Amino acid sequence: MGRRIQEEMALSILRCICEASKPLLWLKDEDPLFTLVPSLRKPIGAAFDTVSAFPHALACLQRKLCSTYDWALRESIVGTGVQHMSSRCGKRTAQKGRKYSLEYAKKRRDLFFSHAQRICSSRSFSRSELFQLAGVFIDYLDWGEFTLENPRGQAMSLLLEAVELLDATRRKNDKSICAEVGDVLFNLLVFSMSVGMNSESFDGL
Repeated sequence: MGRRIQEEMALSILRCICEASKPLLWLKDEDPLFTLVPSLRKPIGAAFDTVSAFPHALACLQRKLCSTYDWALRESIVGTGVQHMSSRCGKRTAQKGRKYSLEYAKKRRDLFFSHAQRICSSRSFSRSELFQLAGVFIDYLDWGEFTLENPRGQAMSLLLEAVELLDATRRKNDKSICAEVGDVLFNLLVFSMSVGMNSESFDGL
């Protein structure tokens, strides 16, 4: 795949994400998120398809998930939401809840890594399996509070990662491109989940 094509793909992804982010600017706190889905399906679906067409996109996603999982364990950033509180098993705000979440994530590390390797080494692209993988990742690290419950924050993260991907393609840095492809693909999954979309939301596009 030529460098120019990769840059054009990254620019297309950025445009799609900008289009998908705009409705969130006007969304009121009391407005139901499901009202956004019709306007998000096409741009997010197009961004999914484009970033997945990058070379070794699933391997980039696997590297992103596994390195982030280890980082979270190393830094004890597990079971922590926006207010640095644990939510697993209803032990919110309790230090015991944080400790339980960390132990839970450690015990499931090898299981998650083998699960990620199986899905991301597949030759066929399955969006439903990627959604399931992202859901397992969030569950094991107990990150639901500051991912799935923060669609505006996820939109901002997704937008920033798309900009970083475009910059990496312009700098022709293969290592950075791979890292940003993994970041964009993961953030697309999490953003979609935060507004109530899943793999079936893109059927028929």
